[in-house]
Amino acid sequence: MIALVFKSDHPRRRKLIRQKIQKLKLGWTIHANKRRLVCNEDSEEMTSFLEKVGKIACTIKEGNRHYSAKLVDCIYSLREFPQYVLDHALNHLYDNEKQARLFTVKPLESQVAWMKDHVLKYGLDGNINVGDDIYGDSN
Repeated sequence: MIALVFKSDHPRRRKLIRQKIQKLKLGWTIHANKRRLVCNEDSEEMTSFLEKVGKIACTIKEGNRHYSAKLVDCIYSLREFPQYVLDHALNHLYDNEKQARLFTVKPLESQVAWMKDHVLKYGLDGNINVGDDIYGDSN
């Protein structure tokens, strides 16, 4: 093995030292850049994930609003029933989401049949004090 021995102020020695320092800096920079790239990719993935979760949350919120608005439209479109019967049915269905969603997708004839059954079940025929029945059912 041949060793080059230079004086400490020799130009060739200074050049070799500068090259080693540059290699070290370059190596450090490459690793740092790789780490930054990985961090940036993770950050981009997390941002994308959060955007998707936000969209899903908005869809869920809109779906719940849409369900209750559709329920109101379905119930109050049944004009052959008195207002207090429709109000009672709305309160009942609003508390029972599964039944309410089923009610909104049923055909009109099935909705009318459900309302007639609801009137019989809760005695909403108009011969009793309606206010007592509504408040009694909600507790």
